[in-house]
Amino acid sequence: MKNNALKNLCIILLYLAAFSASLFPIFKDGVGIFKIIYSLISLIAAYFLSALFHEGFHALSAKILGFEVVGFSFLFFDFDKTKDKKFGLRFSPYLGETNVIPKRDGKLFEKLRFIVFSGVVGSLVCVCGLALCYFLIKSEIRFLFVFWTVSAVLFLLNALPYIIDGNDATVFLALNKKRTETENRLFTLYSLKNGKSYAEIDEKYFSENADAFILRRAFETENYALAEKIAGKEPPEIGEA
Repeated sequence: MKNNALKNLCIILLYLAAFSASLFPIFKDGVGIFKIIYSLISLIAAYFLSALFHEGFHALSAKILGFEVVGFSFLFFDFDKTKDKKFGLRFSPYLGETNVIPKRDGKLFEKLRFIVFSGVVGSLVCVCGLALCYFLIKSEIRFLFVFWTVSAVLFLLNALPYIIDGNDATVFLALNKKRTETENRLFTLYSLKNGKSYAEIDEKYFSENADAFILRRAFETENYALAEKIAGKEPPEIGEA
């Protein structure tokens, strides 16, 4: 509870610092109508572009490394390749989400780590771009970028581990602790993607895998004793007759 309170306090302080840094130049020399309009656009754009760059870099790196993007969302926009209605709108408390599965074999774990890390890189690119525009432009148009500070906060919230559960930095570190499980899961997904059935995949890849995978394989190989154990929440033993 104390940790959550401390995390929330840190997040609030970061946003307060960001808004203070942006509002000061807006009010410093008097408030004009164009300043207000530009600033409001800037605030909306900061969230929109931060989400787009962040998730876009995830998706782009996934495509380059031979992964298929089966789900992609940012803010209210949603794409899910597994659904009949692939495009839609949905509310999410997060900036977005990118779901991928491997299409090509070879160093899948390292590739996944790079895909996770690329979101932080995308956020940093967005921050630098908005900040450069704000500081290099001398006219009032610069206020279109005044809330680059909010983009910087969103970058920090993804780059700092454990400040938000499930952010990129936390996931990146967690992958190292679950390397075997992750590698097995990735190879299983790769094999299924390329036409293999659960029964055709070597059982060693299920030893550290999720129960859903093990259960499906148990049924396909007619290992009903193992299937019953999994369904009954008993610890499964791969290879048991």
